[in-house]
Amino acid sequence: MTKENYFLETLHNNGVSFFVGVPDSTLSGLTALLDDLPSTRHIIAANEGGAVGLALGYNLATGKCPAIYMQNSGLGNAINPLVSLSSKEVCSLASLLIIGWRGHAPEQDEPQHRLQGKITPKILQALDIPYRVIGPNHLDWEAACAAMVSRALNDRRPCALLVEPATFTTASARGESSVKIKREAAIASLLSRLPNDTSFISTTGKTSREIFELRKSTGSHHDKDFLCVGGMGHANQIAAGVAIFSKAPVCCIDGDGALLMHMGGMAIISTLAPKNLIHCVINNGVHESVGAQPIGGKIPSFCALSEALGYATSSVAESEQDIEDWSKTLAKLDGPHFLEILCEAGSRPDLGRPTIQPDVNARRFALNLQAVQETEIEQLVG
Repeated sequence: MTKENYFLETLHNNGVSFFVGVPDSTLSGLTALLDDLPSTRHIIAANEGGAVGLALGYNLATGKCPAIYMQNSGLGNAINPLVSLSSKEVCSLASLLIIGWRGHAPEQDEPQHRLQGKITPKILQALDIPYRVIGPNHLDWEAACAAMVSRALNDRRPCALLVEPATFTTASARGESSVKIKREAAIASLLSRLPNDTSFISTTGKTSREIFELRKSTGSHHDKDFLCVGGMGHANQIAAGVAIFSKAPVCCIDGDGALLMHMGGMAIISTLAPKNLIHCVINNGVHESVGAQPIGGKIPSFCALSEALGYATSSVAESEQDIEDWSKTLAKLDGPHFLEILCEAGSRPDLGRPTIQPDVNARRFALNLQAVQETEIEQLVG
């Protein structure tokens, strides 16, 4: 029996049979098994707060303990419903959090996870959420599961299992796509087709990694790229904030899962209506960077949604030629522009990671952006 099957059987023996959450690389081997369950037993949520809401609905309807899985960075999205609804001081509703502990060993993880890894136990303590650690160094899973589920039900409160890295195996992408364009090729096309003075803000995960690698391969500077290595779902709002204070083009390269997580940002972009903003969404249907689980929602067309919300232009691309043709129309039209790029899941096995620290990237991007703005002001005054 695999570790993942053993863990699910242990939870089942303790009465836990409903799972909801947001995919995480630490838990990918586990969630790959959950993908085979019917929707009455497993739901991939748009974000962690939504997962808590779905779980609380299950608890109210059945009286049973739901399991809510997430990466520890997702605790920020979950804090509001955990504190203001499910805590003992408010509605007193039972749930079991299964939290992937990124940054557990800070020196062995990416910069964006190091602080989160260090403070995760403190966050759970501050939220008054009892927890147990499971993993290669904490092997008494049966006792930990039994204790936390029992306490969640008896005390009617959230309890947690904090899962160390390497506890479960890493899942790989499943299935094939009929769409042939690769994400890296699509990004390369955007970098080469958009005006030279364009600032790029990219979503977390492999999108930012591929931008960094592409710049490196061409010997280009990284000063025009802001890589959102954390803060999943917020790249387009950062781009909007840059765009309304900039005259040069600003392009957000977003992801389908990230956009779904905080989709209200599209309404804000439409309301602000920055003419220089280009919002591109890589749609491959999966949370690829954390294990290639399907995104938690059925959006028939992000393009149609952007059109309904009032973006100035809305388009779909399925090939590099489509991207090239679309890019030729931008100079003639005001934005905000929206482009949905239908991509195949998958990336190069040798894909590297940014070698520039996030604070250095942010500072260089800001200095480049501010220098451009200062030049524009001087030209206007002069």
